[in-house]
Amino acid sequence: MAHRALLRYPLLPSLVFPNPRYVTSILEDVRWLMAGRPGISVEGQDPWFGPVRHTSDYFDVLYQCALSLIDQDQAYVDFLSATEMADYRGSLTVLGRNSPDRELNRSPAEVSAKF
Repeated sequence: MAHRALLRYPLLPSLVFPNPRYVTSILEDVRWLMAGRPGISVEGQDPWFGPVRHTSDYFDVLYQCALSLIDQDQAYVDFLSATEMADYRGSLTVLGRNSPDRELNRSPAEVSAKF
């Protein structure tokens, strides 16, 4: 029995890779990497199972999952600017800091409203 994987792009390829050549190149690279591997290659088939998927195909499900995590008080909404977020993230030599939004202990209802 041949083993295959799911192939999923994080977003619609046209949003991430404006030139379709990049998407095609990634598919060719995966085919090349998997070629000849025991239990992987199936003659005439791609090494992944089914169609290539995109995270954006599941946006509604992911959005509902985020709301569920917020309702369970397992997630928060962060409103730092990109510059502030980079500062709070730290670096290889400087430890990052928690966002003030994480420390505010807002209610799930308040976080959901901001989300």
